[in-house]
Amino acid sequence: MTPDDFKRPTGELNPDWFEDLDPLLVAALAESAGETPERQRAFVYWRAYQALVADLMSAPISMRADDVSETRSDQQLAYWQAQAAAWRTKYDTASTTPVAAVGVAL
Repeated sequence: MTPDDFKRPTGELNPDWFEDLDPLLVAALAESAGETPERQRAFVYWRAYQALVADLMSAPISMRADDVSETRSDQQLAYWQAQAAAWRTKYDTASTTPVAAVGVAL
């Protein structure tokens, strides 16, 4: 897997949501190396959504500059938290048996 597998249009992450997505994806891929593809995919998405929630929590809930204002709602934060939690659950429940070894007697 590569970082591009997780970014739109192939994946579900929009690079515009993140300050610097590629290093985050590279680090998550390296950290989950050796996992099954299903677990690695879930781990990378979990880490990305976890980072997104952390970034949102560190930003003001409302900002105004010149004629532009930006407001974040509690529902938006809850949505991203749910995404992180869902991918963590997928990671925790995914098989730890590599695909090539399934059904192979050792």
